[in-house]
Amino acid sequence: MMTDLDTATDVRDDIDPLRGQFMGDGIPRSAGGQLLDPLEGTPDPDDAFWKSSDALEEIRMYARSRGIRVNPWALLSAVLARVSVALPPNIVADPLRNGQPIPLQLFIALLGPSGAGKGITERAAANLVPDIRSASTHIPASGEGIPTMFAVRERTDDGGTRLKPLTPRALLSVPEITHLGGAARRIGSTLISTLLSAFQGEPIGAANRNEADRYEIPRNGYRLCLITGVQPANAGVLLDETASGLPQRFLWFDVRDPEMPVNAMETDRVADMLTCFPYDSSRLPTDPDSAVLRSYYNPLSDGICKPSDYPRSYRYVTYPDVVAGEFDLQRIRVNHGAVTDPLDAHRLMVTARVAALLAVLERPGAFPNVTEAEWRNATTILERSGSYRSECIRDMKRARSSLRADELEISETAKSEVQSRGVETAKDKILDWMSSQPRLRTGVKGRTITQHITRACRQYVSPALAELHTDGYISLCGDDTGYESRNMWRLT
Repeated sequence: MMTDLDTATDVRDDIDPLRGQFMGDGIPRSAGGQLLDPLEGTPDPDDAFWKSSDALEEIRMYARSRGIRVNPWALLSAVLARVSVALPPNIVADPLRNGQPIPLQLFIALLGPSGAGKGITERAAANLVPDIRSASTHIPASGEGIPTMFAVRERTDDGGTRLKPLTPRALLSVPEITHLGGAARRIGSTLISTLLSAFQGEPIGAANRNEADRYEIPRNGYRLCLITGVQPANAGVLLDETASGLPQRFLWFDVRDPEMPVNAMETDRVADMLTCFPYDSSRLPTDPDSAVLRSYYNPLSDGICKPSDYPRSYRYVTYPDVVAGEFDLQRIRVNHGAVTDPLDAHRLMVTARVAALLAVLERPGAFPNVTEAEWRNATTILERSGSYRSECIRDMKRARSSLRADELEISETAKSEVQSRGVETAKDKILDWMSSQPRLRTGVKGRTITQHITRACRQYVSPALAELHTDGYISLCGDDTGYESRNMWRLT
């Protein structure tokens, strides 16, 4: 992937050594040591996108401020995830207009090597969206543990138990994807399957025989988002799950910004200029009534509220007519087998979620209706995500090739070492045996020597005889046949 240094290298021709400009520590500097910005005045290729709304422009400003310096795309994705978590779970999308609600969960992969800024990106997003309404924030250790983030079992007056909703929202923050991979590889782990279900808002949990261990969180009765750091070399944790559909559900953004300006405004000054942030989550719709949610979590319990009351509380994001048309064309392509890249299988669905969250980001106090401009912006975000994902795949393949080459090199070195040790051992045993056989002063065939050497060393007898001859420890008796095993040998 391109780094700041790569970008700086691309513009070396713009730096004039005759004016004292030079590349110092990977950053253009003047002869006096002042920072130079060879990109200053160069149009940002994504300028139209970022300037399409105040919130987007402020996210870019904050991302590129002096105390943050992360990729605006990565910061935007983390901001949208936090906005999603803050939304009530009964805010849903139905871009196909088929009565099948789609939750607004987001999964984010923040790409970059160690120390690139994944943690800074998440903390910057928390500064911009500080209030996520008491969401549960955990690192998932197992699939079974995820439902317990939303509810606990409590005793009832009749001696039974029921689910007591704690919070309808959770933000899973996984600093390094290998943690997720380690938990997923445990025998019997349900982590991946639970995440796949949670992304779709499907019921999660299990109907265990023991009621006290029964945690079944119903469909769309919760909001769950995931942000994880991914070093490209470890991206296989996600990408190797392509068949299950896991990587297709993620937005992918590098935390490094190749367009990062050298000269930047102080972060506190930028913060003072912001008008859309800190984001006011109190303006978002309120959560469903607690009695309604409790009844939905306990469908067999008697109460004033009925389980069917919760689905009736759904509030649907509306979309321009063109969106339903795009989804319809996608369904036609799927049925005709015309979808070429499996990694884009959920692209439109994720686009619909991003568009809805852009609308909520811009208008938290209004019921979310997606404009055509927001749909175009969401499409742009998914295009950028796809390009970063492709770069990550290339980096992962290069890392795997390099690791494989190292393994082969180590293997060849080990084979050579084993061969060398085997020959040395065989030489010692040959000399010991020949010295103990005085009657062999007239010579002995190499084949006979082999028969009297330890079985484990026999494969090394021929090269051992050759080296002993070269070093003068043994000599030929008669003509050289060209084969150590057929030659006659005696001690020198």
